[in-house]
Amino acid sequence: MNNTLKKTLKHYIELDMYANTVDDDLIILWEELGIEADGLIGSQTGYGTKDAYALVMRMLKEKITSFCDKLEERLNTEAENVKNKELDFLKTLYPALAVNDIATSKILFAPIDNRDTVKQFVERTKKNIVRSYDNALRSGYLFGQSSQDVKNMVANNIKQVERGMESGIKTAVPSFAKTTDRIVFLKNEKEVTWCSCLDGSECIVCGSLHGTRYKSIAEAPGLQHFGCRCILLPSEEITEPMPTYEEYLEELPENEQKEILGKNRYDLWKNDGISLKKFINNGRKLRLDEIDK
Repeated sequence: MNNTLKKTLKHYIELDMYANTVDDDLIILWEELGIEADGLIGSQTGYGTKDAYALVMRMLKEKITSFCDKLEERLNTEAENVKNKELDFLKTLYPALAVNDIATSKILFAPIDNRDTVKQFVERTKKNIVRSYDNALRSGYLFGQSSQDVKNMVANNIKQVERGMESGIKTAVPSFAKTTDRIVFLKNEKEVTWCSCLDGSECIVCGSLHGTRYKSIAEAPGLQHFGCRCILLPSEEITEPMPTYEEYLEELPENEQKEILGKNRYDLWKNDGISLKKFINNGRKLRLDEIDK
């Protein structure tokens, strides 16, 4: 493996571990929010009146707003921290590169997942948390449920919100570093190459981009999804041939090929001779019926 690529991958593994630490800290705040919310819900013996619903919901919104303010503040702080770490890393890895300071506002302006900025991610998280509690409390009011019934419904509703929030936090930290890279490479007018982590866990979209060269990083796509592990390197640093995604898959055992592609896509690729690139359109994995068309 190319030495620069090896060092960069090791660096991003360390960033992922750091992201887990940030997530652990924020999950403590999340759990505290849950305890406080349980206390507020438990303060009512039942939800037979609209006033009981309105009172608890108003207090819950205050707690949720406070939590989301802390979430955004921590991510803003990490954008500054990670940016500085990344600038130091780039100076060490590319001594000839012109690396100047970058305004943290530029890092926060960029999407962390090819869709949401930090502020948008926090706002969406807040809406989802409020909706989860509101649905449970409304049900309690409409059907006269007990506080415990409402708590149980909240516990079911909130699981998906928690998973999405954790995924966003763990994506945000390395994305701050990748945005820093993009800004530095753009200023230095570097041609870049997309490098996917080909280990069987990559998505088809990311895999299909592996080895793609872009004359400017401005032409290269951003992170494709939450948890995207792909990186961009200056093309001049790629000193060894890079296999295409199809060449990589060809070297895998049949059972692994099927696991990665799924049985139907595997059959289309292996038996019908359809290129993997036909499974993608504008950065989106096509449904099977769309591939047929």
